[in-house]
Amino acid sequence: MRAGRALFFLLAGLWLSVMLLVSPILAKSKTEALTVVTSSGRYAFHVEIADTETEKAMGLMFRRSLPRRSGMLFVHQRPSELTMWMKNTFISLD
Repeated sequence: MRAGRALFFLLAGLWLSVMLLVSPILAKSKTEALTVVTSSGRYAFHVEIADTETEKAMGLMFRRSLPRRSGMLFVHQRPSELTMWMKNTFISLD
């Protein structure tokens, strides 16, 4: 029983630590209006800008929802081949 209780407190502490790290990053996200113009019309979006290494690493992790017509743009200084790992991403990214 002691081992179970210790594991519970360890996991609770880990979860709290992650939330304390994530919350300030999410709260400071920069948002911009974005309009995409195509031959079929104009489409308005609100996008978050991830332009620091921390914001790019965090991406949309731990989000439980994302408003319609919103998203995130990852800003890089120069073209390069990139890979992304969708760890702890609970929402659909399509």
